[in-house]
Amino acid sequence: MDNERVQKTFEQYVPNFVCRHIQKLLEQYSEKNGDNVTELTMEPFCTECFGVVVMADVSGYSKLTAKLAERGDIGARMLLNVMKNYFDQIIHIILTCQGDIVKFVGDAVIFYWKINDDNLDDISEDPTRGELVLMACDCCIKLLNQLGRFPINIQDCEITELKIHLGIGAGKIYDIHVGGKDRWEHFIGGDAMDQISTVLDLAEAGELALSHQAFRHFGNVVDVASITIGGYDKRCVIVKGLENCTRKVPPLSLDEEAAFDIFDSVPNNLNIELYKPFINPYALYKLKDDIQNCPAFGIRDDLEHLMSIYDTRQVTTVFIRVSTLKFKSIESLGVAQETMVIVQNHVRKYEGCIRQFHCDDKGALLLVFFGLPPFGHTDDAIRGVKAALSISNELADLFPEKNYTFGVTTGVIAIGGVGKSIRTEYAMMGDSINMAARLMCIDKNNKTIKPDGNVFCDEKTFNLSSVDCTFQPLGEIKVKGKDHSIPVYKALTIQEKKIELDNEGKIIGRVKEKKIIDGLIEAHLVKQTKIMIFEGEGGQGLSTLVKYTKNKAVQMNCMIW
Repeated sequence: MDNERVQKTFEQYVPNFVCRHIQKLLEQYSEKNGDNVTELTMEPFCTECFGVVVMADVSGYSKLTAKLAERGDIGARMLLNVMKNYFDQIIHIILTCQGDIVKFVGDAVIFYWKINDDNLDDISEDPTRGELVLMACDCCIKLLNQLGRFPINIQDCEITELKIHLGIGAGKIYDIHVGGKDRWEHFIGGDAMDQISTVLDLAEAGELALSHQAFRHFGNVVDVASITIGGYDKRCVIVKGLENCTRKVPPLSLDEEAAFDIFDSVPNNLNIELYKPFINPYALYKLKDDIQNCPAFGIRDDLEHLMSIYDTRQVTTVFIRVSTLKFKSIESLGVAQETMVIVQNHVRKYEGCIRQFHCDDKGALLLVFFGLPPFGHTDDAIRGVKAALSISNELADLFPEKNYTFGVTTGVIAIGGVGKSIRTEYAMMGDSINMAARLMCIDKNNKTIKPDGNVFCDEKTFNLSSVDCTFQPLGEIKVKGKDHSIPVYKALTIQEKKIELDNEGKIIGRVKEKKIIDGLIEAHLVKQTKIMIFEGEGGQGLSTLVKYTKNKAVQMNCMIW
């Protein structure tokens, strides 16, 4: 493995803010420890500043996904190919306009511009803030002009184009890091994000909507009478064009943090370890695997070609919505961190992976997958349902009102890269992911179902896990994106398999062997797993040692399969 090749690639999977945050931590450590930086301990973290946030959402994606899902594996591949081509061009324009991409949320992209501002509560007419809004508007208009209508050509498919609609919010934002040693999530929250969730819904396909807060800042640097406005009400302003835009003030030079190459400032091995926790585990696995296999298959190992390698597989998707977790102040960091740790612990136990954490005025969303390498299993649906029920039970201590819901589905999805060599990400796309998001919102859209930590599952997940879990059929329910109603099931409890515990006192002696077994089980609990092999001639008590190991593992709360 070419260490330098891998570490250079890792940097492209995280936002610029994450790179800068890691760099600052390294500088702080270096001041204390000199150049001998061998490890970096990260803590939950939150900073506040003024920012302009944009969400670009693809219209027509859900219908296209549902139609292509009928074609099975080939349909999933077609979907990813179409969306890759579209996102590649969207990302290129965003980066050209100096936007920083925060994350990809399904068929949407969140990106932003920000400045350090010591007077966040000051509502005076600061032209610097207006300059940021103008930059964001200019980027959005370019996106609409060049990619507002994206033609697609799929044989026997009635959907012939995709469109985008965009929303802009401006105000106080929080850059947040939550997680633990092996997995960290960066997301943003605050006033600007809260505005986005409102105005984006008001923008129709091919439109750009600004919150009134963003429009007020915009008016400090631009004569609003000189721009083309498509609509105006108390909720938002629809901006159609800037071709006749007249400035009130000369262009401002914004103080931006200088670009840097983090890999020139710290040891190579540490570079990789710093970025790993911010990248989805499957992306890490696939990236390394693709780089290793490039020579064998005659594929160039530059990032652009690695992004063209994709595959399909059946996975179980778990969407989690926590309605009461809204990031309104720095004090919200503690609750967000506790939520992330609870989810992490149970996802790790059942060997899944956390895809992302997202937060806005509607609450927090977490996306989890079971079945992605290197943790693929034949019982991923069972693991997904068990994890959801376990997380639901523990979240009740943190959110006693139990205003959170889960959507669990199983199906074939396509996984591959989107983006360019400056900023890229592995995307997961498929109809089952969309359906998990829809199931997660059933109690929100159906007044007969009250939010109560419910775990809603599709029929395939029910069929694959009904032996290990109990369910309540809810009948057929109409969900967005489907022409017909679908069967929905509510998961109730885990039916734990009974394991007979034999009396370990039957083992006479074997002190050394038992000590080794106990040590290996303890190591497994702290993620230092090793393979244990029992070897010996028949009649030497091997089966008794195996029973002892099983008993001991159960006593120490290890999973037995």
